[in-house]
Amino acid sequence: MRKTGEDYAYFEEVNRGVLKFIGQGQRILDVGCGFGALGEELKRMGNYVVGLDISQYAVDIAKKRIDKAYIADVTRVKSLPLSQHEKFDLIIFADILEHVYNPLKLLKDYSSFLKPDGHIIISVPNIASWPVRLSLLFGRFEYKESGILDKSHIRFFTRKSAIKLIEDADYEILDMNITPYFVRVFLPLIKGLFKKSTDKEADPQAIVNSQPYKWYLK
Repeated sequence: MRKTGEDYAYFEEVNRGVLKFIGQGQRILDVGCGFGALGEELKRMGNYVVGLDISQYAVDIAKKRIDKAYIADVTRVKSLPLSQHEKFDLIIFADILEHVYNPLKLLKDYSSFLKPDGHIIISVPNIASWPVRLSLLFGRFEYKESGILDKSHIRFFTRKSAIKLIEDADYEILDMNITPYFVRVFLPLIKGLFKKSTDKEADPQAIVNSQPYKWYLK
C-alpha cells in the first residue's frame, strides 16, 4: 500500500470470508487494517476495533471508520503503539501474512496480545488455485497489480502449507473456510477497468458499491 493517494486509484473490498467467523461484543485487533473497510463492518456488528497499518494515508482514513487506528510497522511487535498489557479477544490477519518475510514469527509474537481464551483469524491467498496452475502449465508466472500474484506478495501458501504454518506457531485450528475462485479470478480485470474509467480521486468504494459487485456477493 502506498503512503499517499495522489497517484494511486485504490479500490477496497471487504473480506466476507472473515466476517463469517465473527460475532459481536469482542475486542478486535486488525493487523494491516488498511483503510478500515473490514474494521468498519466489524464495528457495525457491535465490536470494538483497533487497527494497525504502515501507511499514514490509510490510517488517517481508518481512524474515521474504526475505534482506534495507529501507524506502525506490524512486523516490529516490540515497537507497536500498544501496551504489552493490552489484550484482545480476536486478532485478525486478513491478507497480510503473504506480505511479510517471516509470518511464523509474526504469529508467535502477536500471541502476547491475546486473551487466554482468545482466537486469531487468518486469510491467505492459495497459490495452488486453478488460474495459477493453468499459467504455470504454459510457463507463465507473472506478477500483477492485484490478486494471488499481487506484486507486493513475498510469501506464497497452499492449503497444506498454511495449516503447517499455523500449527508451527502453536495455534490449534478450530475451523476453516475456502473461498471459491471461479468469479474472483476476474477481480483484477474489473479493478483495471474501474481505474481506467475514473480519475485519481476515485471513490475507494466504487467497486463494492456497484450493482454488479453486489450481485456477485449474492
